[in-house]
Amino acid sequence: QSALSFANVLVAERDRLRVTPTAADKIHAMAMSAAPYSTTVLLARLEYLNFAERTDEKRDEVESILTFLKTHASLQPAVWLTEAIWAGQNNDPQRMVFAIARGHRMSKDPETYYRPQFEKLAAMLTYEEKRDDP
Repeated sequence: QSALSFANVLVAERDRLRVTPTAADKIHAMAMSAAPYSTTVLLARLEYLNFAERTDEKRDEVESILTFLKTHASLQPAVWLTEAIWAGQNNDPQRMVFAIARGHRMSKDPETYYRPQFEKLAAMLTYEEKRDDP
């Protein structure tokens, strides 16, 4: 619970709250010791790493968490939203399109939080046909 509270406070107060990377890592380690396979804890970790701009530093951890979530929590739109954002940040349009399509299919209700998020991400994509210029 402390990791989830931490993630929510960090997002809500990110301009006023500073947490050292060491403290954040300790909070995550405590949460993982209590609930190592909790989708919510893992998504909170990814959200923290993204907001704290630590994804480059923790690239292997991000990929490992995403691999786990796509295998064990593939029916949760939040997993695919996170995957799409990560793919976009890493200039991987194919991976991003797949994640958007997968998550959007799960968000059929137009009132759901996730559907507009997937639509915003999809709108960011552009398609350019490759041409062989002589």
